[in-house]
Amino acid sequence: MSDQRDVSRQRDGACVPENRYPAWVMLLLAAVTLVWLVAQGASAVRETDRLYPVTAYAMFSQPTDGTSVDVELRATTLDGDAFALDPHDFGLTYLQYRDNLRRHVGLLPGRLSPDADENLERIASIWESRHGAVLDSLEYWRIEHSFDESEPRNQELIRWLR
Repeated sequence: MSDQRDVSRQRDGACVPENRYPAWVMLLLAAVTLVWLVAQGASAVRETDRLYPVTAYAMFSQPTDGTSVDVELRATTLDGDAFALDPHDFGLTYLQYRDNLRRHVGLLPGRLSPDADENLERIASIWESRHGAVLDSLEYWRIEHSFDESEPRNQELIRWLR
């Protein structure tokens, strides 16, 4: 009840797949792949001294200026207590806190979010609801840390006042 083709594909109860491509096509493909791999290996060996330890991507091609930029929120309560807000005050990790501040308030002078004032007011109300105190002001600071361990350069970008 099975045709000749089905019988030819069976060997000792195991199914043997038919060849889709002629052997010369597979041999050509293997040869091209081998040439490509050899060319990749040769270029890697030849360029090792120029590219080691990182590849020549644009982000690695120039030395950095040696600074990192951080952001900070500083608050003042109606009682006059001044302090820096912490990511844990909002139930966030440091990276979530930093990225949300950069996205919703801004990072550079003159390039702040159009609704930065409203976002600072919203941040103040969230902090007040979590801590039961009333904030008088909220300041958003940009801090540049230099890798030469000199004092960080602080710059106030925006201030929200009650």
